[in-house]
Order: sequence, then C-alpha cells, then structure tokens
Amino acid sequence: DHEFRIQNATGTTLVLIPPQLTGYSKHGVVMMVGCLDGSVAFISSGVGMPDTRKGNDTSKASDPGTILDTVGSGSCPMSIAVQPKECLTFAVGRKDGTI
Repeated sequence: DHEFRIQNATGTTLVLIPPQLTGYSKHGVVMMVGCLDGSVAFISSGVGMPDTRKGNDTSKASDPGTILDTVGSGSCPMSIAVQPKECLTFAVGRKDGTI
C-alpha cells in the first residue's frame, strides 16, 4: 500500500506505464502525471516488477512518489494517451486544444 501526494499535479490525468514500455528499469511501474505548470511528470509508483524475460524473479522499484523526470510545458494537460507498443511514445491533450 502506497499513498503519496504529488505537488503541482492536476488531479485529472494519470497513466500507469508498464515495465515493458520503460525497458524494465530499476524504477518498476512508472506513472505519468499531468501537472498544473503544463508539464508531464514521470513518477515512481513504488511497485516493482521482476524481469521475467531473464528469469529474474526479484522486484526493483524506486521509492513511491519519486519524480524521475518531467517533460513539456504549456497549457494544463487534460488527457494522456500512451502508444502501447513503442517505448515512451505518448500524446498529451491540453486545455487550450493543443495536442
């Protein structure tokens, strides 16, 4: 059970990114969160996932709520869509109508 507060989050946009799309990084399951300053933050959920492709059954994860990276700026993000087969390919719909 992890609960944490993300300062500057809009509270309207959140997408979980499975480890297959982040390359089974040491961060485990990562979240994309829209922020009030127009950025999208990549945040550790604290949930680890083993890399079963390599027979590894140990889970790794960064501390829950750790901001791993932020991208973008502009109008407030209202929606986020992730392309399910390409690593970190996504679109952000913004309040001012830009995508």
